[in-house]
Amino acid sequence: MYVLEIQKQRDLMQQLLMGSTFHEWQLREAAVTTYAAFHVDGTLQKEYYDKEALEELQGRECALWKEVQPYCFSLIKGQRTPLSFLFVFQPSVLVRQAFLQYSGLDSEALESFHFSLNCRFASGKMMITSGTSADTFTMDRTAEHAWDAYVEKYLMAKGIE
Repeated sequence: MYVLEIQKQRDLMQQLLMGSTFHEWQLREAAVTTYAAFHVDGTLQKEYYDKEALEELQGRECALWKEVQPYCFSLIKGQRTPLSFLFVFQPSVLVRQAFLQYSGLDSEALESFHFSLNCRFASGKMMITSGTSADTFTMDRTAEHAWDAYVEKYLMAKGIE
C-alpha cells in the first residue's frame, strides 16, 4: 500500500473538485460529511440505461469521476471545511491500460485483482492511499507493488504532494 499525506491540501482540492486529474477514474464510492452525512454509491444501475447507452458504457461498473464531480463539489463548496470525506476510485479501462503499459504485467494475470486509489480527509489531515485486493489468496505481491509504483508516479506527474 502506498500512502501519501498531502501537504498542499488546497492544490489537491482544486484538482479533485474542479480539475480533470481524476476525470478518467471510476468512482466506487464517496462519503462527505458537512452539516449532514452524504453517501454516493458510484455503481452504475444498468437498468437505468437503454440498449444504446448501455453499449456506450463499454462494460464500466461505476460512474466516471467527471460525471459525479459536480455533485461532490456542490456538497463540499462553501465557507466551512468539511468534517471529513472519502473518495474511493478504481481505474477505468483507460487508466488500467496505462497501468498495464507502465508495469509490463500481463492483463490476464491481473483479471482477479482489484485496484483502488483512496482520497480521505479527516481531522485536518488529507491522505491518498493505494489499495489492491485479489479474488483468490496469493503470496505474489508483484501486482500490488506495481500498482503502488504506478499510483506514486501518477500523483507525482500531476504535481500532487
